[in-house]
Amino acid sequence: MKSFILYYGTLCSLFALKVQASCNSFPTIPGVAMTGSLLKAYKVPTLYECYSECNSSNYSTKCRSINYFLRDSLCHHNRLKVSDKPENKMQHSDSIYADNPNATGNVTSTSSSESAKEWVLIARFSNIDTKNWMAYNGEWWYDITTDQGDKTSTVGSLDMITSAFWTQKGREIKITRTDDPTHTPLLVTTSNCLGDMTFREKISSYGNFRNGAVWSSEKCLGNCAVTYGGKYQSTVGFSQSSCDGDVLTRNKIGFWCDYGAGDGAVISIGGVGSACGRADHGLAVTEENAGKFGTSAGCDFGDYGTSSCQKQSYALNLWVQ
Repeated sequence: MKSFILYYGTLCSLFALKVQASCNSFPTIPGVAMTGSLLKAYKVPTLYECYSECNSSNYSTKCRSINYFLRDSLCHHNRLKVSDKPENKMQHSDSIYADNPNATGNVTSTSSSESAKEWVLIARFSNIDTKNWMAYNGEWWYDITTDQGDKTSTVGSLDMITSAFWTQKGREIKITRTDDPTHTPLLVTTSNCLGDMTFREKISSYGNFRNGAVWSSEKCLGNCAVTYGGKYQSTVGFSQSSCDGDVLTRNKIGFWCDYGAGDGAVISIGGVGSACGRADHGLAVTEENAGKFGTSAGCDFGDYGTSSCQKQSYALNLWVQ
């Protein structure tokens, strides 16, 4: 999509109170969001206010671009521009993206605090090997403390977990396909989903669901907002990414979800509810007649729990930042 100029007056007529009228203008790109470089996220009534703070004299050394999500009045300040890292550009119909033309930060010089914000691969989900992520004892989620699988490759086809799963604290999550060398996010969370915890700390904070314990009934125990990109619409596990359910809506992932006659997932992607294929779509999905671990009707990822999982030519990589 080509960048073009949208003036505040034009935006005001299009989006009413979401954008303030002004005599000035700045380049924006509707339908685009920058991911993987979030400085902060907060709600603000207008695009102009989001942009103005990013462009303020005491902050522009850090804030190089913004995303503004119209539906939720959500402002993202980013430490990178799309031109700095094109592979982190995502299509998002609700977002307006803008560079900060006064940004002075040097992205080629990365401090230790900045390097901590890079994406770290922590796990892989495959359906062509043992159902490690659906094991009855839940040990890959809760207990393993040694690396498993090929942690040096991003294109591996078998399950994998690295020590970063339980040691790397972070704020956001993304999922990519192993057949995509650019690691374009299929989804990425926003607004500090992990809360500066490790992934294991986050997932285990909801309770102990080892050894067949039921994790929920007709609900998700937690959720995070996400944006989608890349080949998400054709990726197994993402079938409900455009569905709004009565438990979970489309632009979210849910943790420890269950709905209906035992459909569940450790991480449901997109809508959850009667209109959205219930809950078993995402990572670690089950049809065990309850939201619980087990390999007889569970898959490491998929659009439904079953004894015979959907085998794909790709696996899914899980990252934290």
